[in-house]
Amino acid sequence: MRDDPRVGRVLGCEAYSSNAPLEPSHPDLFYYGIHGCELLFTIMGPGCQTVTRVKTPTADLAAGVWEDGRLGTFRGILQGRTGFGATVFGDKGIAPSGDFGGYPPLLIEIANFFRTGQPPFSAEHTLEIYAFMEAADESKRQGGVPVTLSSVLAKAREAAAGGSAPK
Repeated sequence: MRDDPRVGRVLGCEAYSSNAPLEPSHPDLFYYGIHGCELLFTIMGPGCQTVTRVKTPTADLAAGVWEDGRLGTFRGILQGRTGFGATVFGDKGIAPSGDFGGYPPLLIEIANFFRTGQPPFSAEHTLEIYAFMEAADESKRQGGVPVTLSSVLAKAREAAAGGSAPK
């Protein structure tokens, strides 16, 4: 979608996927929600600075603000019809993301990784997705206040260096 001529330069994205059922051994978004968050970051790219989250019995909503002012949201569907996709907003148009194409594209990427040793995304990109989900959880714990990804990453680095564990 980042190269779709109907959209032009991506200004925002509303990604969605099921976020149910929840798994008690995983924080909310880390189970099913990760798939929609991955889609959001695939379309928006890295650079998210803050996340604000609201959760009701029917849906989760995590709104991220990127460093260049773009807004990307993830809607985790908890009730009703589920699906997987996104609406992409650009300087030339608005378009839905493509449908789920099954697993062959994933298998091609896996084969390319084994063949070349080069992952399709950097470790930093992957860590930012996890920081987004943890910042969303922290925002929920704090009643919906914006939480910076940098604060989440700093806590993780401190814990990895032998400091106190993240709370």
